[in-house]
Amino acid sequence: MTDWTAYIATRRHRRGGGDVSERALASFLEALKDHASVAAGNHDGYDATLTVTAAAPAEAVATAHTIVREAAAKSGLPDWPVAHAEVIETAEHDRQLSRPTHPTLVGVTEITGMLAVSKQRVDQLTRERDDFPHP
Repeated sequence: MTDWTAYIATRRHRRGGGDVSERALASFLEALKDHASVAAGNHDGYDATLTVTAAAPAEAVATAHTIVREAAAKSGLPDWPVAHAEVIETAEHDRQLSRPTHPTLVGVTEITGMLAVSKQRVDQLTRERDDFPHP
């Protein structure tokens, strides 16, 4: 068995009514608390990210879908259709989250040490060279 991080998102049906109140969302999150979950919602839909254990991705999606539907019903959320569902192995998800999403940045002081030049020379390089990043 494998731990999976699942994301299930619902969206208001064109003709579907119902509301997503703060109280219902709080109750929804409480109902999902055993699944290391995060939930959000607004007038267009609600969604949850949760952890499930399953043998395969398809089973993980089905399990997460059932858990979310039961929690939504218990919380008084509308029975809106699922618009998006995905799963990823939790270990892989953790690896992806641990990678920086932005480039490594350095300031002028670090550059002076890396290039063994003065701050004035770094300033000059940023103005003279197109291939040198601007601060």
